[in-house]
Amino acid sequence: MKKIFFVVALSFLMMLSAGMALGQAYGTKVVAGNVDDGRFLNPLPMAGFASFDVDASASYNQPDPVYLNAIPIAVRLTPFMGALPGRQVVFGNPDFGMPSTLFAGAAIVYLPVYGNTATYDPRDPIYLVADVTVPTIQTNDVRLTPVAGAGPAGSKVFDFNVDHGVAWALAPATWTIQYVDTDQSFTYSITDRIYLHMTPATFVTPGDLRLTTVP
Repeated sequence: MKKIFFVVALSFLMMLSAGMALGQAYGTKVVAGNVDDGRFLNPLPMAGFASFDVDASASYNQPDPVYLNAIPIAVRLTPFMGALPGRQVVFGNPDFGMPSTLFAGAAIVYLPVYGNTATYDPRDPIYLVADVTVPTIQTNDVRLTPVAGAGPAGSKVFDFNVDHGVAWALAPATWTIQYVDTDQSFTYSITDRIYLHMTPATFVTPGDLRLTTVP
């Protein structure tokens, strides 16, 4: 019953999103003809996913922001003190220079709402889970795509959200995190755009997930 409600809610969000023209925001998927469709990609140097222990609790919890620990410029995946998700952490940001702790068991997963555990469907929502040993979406896991009735990309899952407790499927091993060398510096730097890339192609393809906002 919960999955049926989840499918209906997610379908509504997709129709609403089409009417609102979400554009190239963080958490949106590339559509054929978008400005970034076909841009060449490069492997992203990164050390995994991390969080900043805001409340000094020595454990990951609700107020802690989450990052893609790209080297040398991290990307914020959840908001922090007015700083938006899907943006690089740069000098002047409230979290610039703050210590971070790598997740030991984080993973990118998807909910097989339209596909199944063996086959991802481009309409399936995508998450970053903090503990890959737990097979369902848990409190404080991060939505990398918007989920109707639950929250936008960059929001965290709460106990009674519609997606809490839903079984996930691990992202295919062929998915990679790559970047577009926007400034043509031949290295990952400020202004470069990051994607969760889903095909063997060497360029951005329809269905790729934007992990940073693309103007």
